[in-house]
Amino acid sequence: MKFKTPVKLNENVYWVGCSESKLLNQNIYLIKDEDVAVLIDPVFTQEGCILDRISPIVKLSNIKYVIIQNYEPDVLKMLEELKRLVPDIVIVTHWKIGMFLKKFGLDMNIYVIDENEWRLKLKNKTLEFIFTPFNYFAGSFCTYDKETSALFSGELFSAIKNKFQLFVDKENVYIYSLKMFHQLYLPFEYVKKALKALPEDIELVAPKYGSVLEGDFIKKSKNELLSLTKEIELEEIAEEVVSKFYEDLIVYEIDEALKRLFKNIKNAINISYLEAVVLDEEYKIGKKGTNRVDVMLQINDTPLMFAASFENLTKNEKELLRDLLVRVAKAISYVIERQMSFKKVKNNPILDTITGVFSKEYLPIVESKILKQAIRHKFPVAIGSILIDYDHTHIGKLYKECILREIAKLLQRQFRSSDIIIRDNNNFLIFMPFTDEKNASLKLSKVVKSLNNHTYCGSKKMNVKACYKVIRYDNSSIYEVLEKLKKEKVKV
Repeated sequence: MKFKTPVKLNENVYWVGCSESKLLNQNIYLIKDEDVAVLIDPVFTQEGCILDRISPIVKLSNIKYVIIQNYEPDVLKMLEELKRLVPDIVIVTHWKIGMFLKKFGLDMNIYVIDENEWRLKLKNKTLEFIFTPFNYFAGSFCTYDKETSALFSGELFSAIKNKFQLFVDKENVYIYSLKMFHQLYLPFEYVKKALKALPEDIELVAPKYGSVLEGDFIKKSKNELLSLTKEIELEEIAEEVVSKFYEDLIVYEIDEALKRLFKNIKNAINISYLEAVVLDEEYKIGKKGTNRVDVMLQINDTPLMFAASFENLTKNEKELLRDLLVRVAKAISYVIERQMSFKKVKNNPILDTITGVFSKEYLPIVESKILKQAIRHKFPVAIGSILIDYDHTHIGKLYKECILREIAKLLQRQFRSSDIIIRDNNNFLIFMPFTDEKNASLKLSKVVKSLNNHTYCGSKKMNVKACYKVIRYDNSSIYEVLEKLKKEKVKV
């Protein structure tokens, strides 16, 4: 049923929204206390409806407060419109929501509920606020009008419906819609905490989406929500397990990463055995079960196989397991393909196998092509050494390689194409033709600073402590010059 006028829900409590056929049609409410009115969760998409519904109840200028229980983008635009129409209107909200609103430059007075004993005193009644954090937003809360026993619950008790119905007609259908909304949009553990924090004497629940609940149906709905059990979120579990595996591949050797993968999968679904064949190396973890799921990929004609066995899994859990093995195999393949991309490098001794820059095998070529030319044509050459100290005590081999690769890329971007970069274990040698020692020092200082400020290896956010040395080439042999460089004082 559609409404073109405000609907009185209780004494001085009104619905003033739009009756549109949307899956998530938002309800807007108004509380009246003599000539003072309070608007709850208005949004700009319903601006026309709200103003039309309010006018038969109170003057627009009588709206003294607007309660914002959650933050959504079109809330801000509606607040700006209300500020234009009612200049002295006050926002009533939690400090976390208030901080978010101020981020966008909203110039309105804010009444912070958590700084005012979680109450708002009107002329004759006092509204109470119930904190329900992380039910859709960190600062979420409900508003309770004790005088009428009406709870303005925000997302709590909301439902997904494709047909507007202000009041519940078919209870079983509504229960299904109610559960669907909470499973899709609200964090399971916080819903139960919020429900248990509510008063027992509620006679009317006015949610943000769905229908208004009354009488015994409130208790029934509450019990149904409290009885919800968390279903396996297949996509969520898969993402979490695979993300951890990517991280472990960076920090640990493959055998240890696979052991951790087995443990993480086992925590999600009850497998008993994990087997992998990676580049002809075979890994087996656990004890073989009766049933088995396996996947195989080809990487440059090299087979990659993953298998897991188990005793009893549901159909959904089997699908999850197969999906996980495919994703894990792809994660391994990504690492292997990166290693294979250095195949040419490995076959070329003058290139470093990890970073792709020159190796120490290139030093004789540097001497013949650069240093001897510098002697002959009398141009300066500065030689620098960038020393890398890992800012962590326990770092796996793959992790160190990840850092070295990123440092090499940063150095290649910051030095000229005529400069020569050579990896020397954890350090990098830089040969800079046509550069004196002073300018080389300035350059190295700048580069080292950028290395120290950079975070490495994605989400792990690792750091290094880099410093440098620099000398001017003095016509000695290259190995004599490097010995002198080692004895130079370190600079930062």
